[in-house]
Amino acid sequence: MAKDEKTTGEEFRGLILDQFKAFFNWLKPNPGEKLSLQIVKFILKIPVVLLMIAASPVLIVVLIFVFLIAL
Repeated sequence: MAKDEKTTGEEFRGLILDQFKAFFNWLKPNPGEKLSLQIVKFILKIPVVLLMIAASPVLIVVLIFVFLIAL
């Protein structure tokens, strides 16, 4: 294997990190926009963030454990 080649795991990690960076950059306000527009955009982005959190695998596993304990 050549020096510049990456393993599948490294490529996968890089892909995930790139997606996280893109998501966090999407969340950040654009300093060139008016403050009122930044506030409106942030309010519109809140449901997307909540959906991402609610659909996270860690939260789903925790909720399954809570459900099983409640039985």
